[in-house]
Amino acid sequence: MVPYPESDHTIYILNRRSLASRGAKSVKLGLDRLAGSGGAVLEVKDVHAGYGNLKILRGVNMNVPTGGIVTLLGGNGTGKSTLLKAISGLIPLMEGEVVFDGVNISKMKPHERMRLGLVQVTQAKEAYPAMTVEENLVLGAYTRNDREGTKADLEKVYDFFPVLRERSRQLSGTLSGGEVQML
Repeated sequence: MVPYPESDHTIYILNRRSLASRGAKSVKLGLDRLAGSGGAVLEVKDVHAGYGNLKILRGVNMNVPTGGIVTLLGGNGTGKSTLLKAISGLIPLMEGEVVFDGVNISKMKPHERMRLGLVQVTQAKEAYPAMTVEENLVLGAYTRNDREGTKADLEKVYDFFPVLRERSRQLSGTLSGGEVQML
């Protein structure tokens, strides 16, 4: 965790423990079944990144525990999006490393990171409105070669969000805002 300094140019990295120490109430989101054997699923070590010669991030460190929740907080222009782009490989690291599930991915291309399971899910409600719910979900597995694994993962999504199974043949453009968010 990064402590709250006086500067407005700070990214606050909070985990559940640090939130609780600040008096935040714990909210259980049903993520326990995603928890693995422990340790960090994502490690950001002394990352420096930016655009061209302009360095935005200087020495960022962060661990995301397996099955844990971490929050990035900061004002506009503090580097939150830059950090996510660096982790995803959309911009190169100038220094440091990113380790995902025990694999150093610092020099991997974005599509290679995606195949390992590292993807960003934006807060925006985005879906292809002219495609069905199931077509939108299957599109997320476009680069996968294992048909049975894809089918099993689709079933997991349907188990987690039963309303999507009910609406699987419905055009996603006709879903409510909350249903699109599930999608």
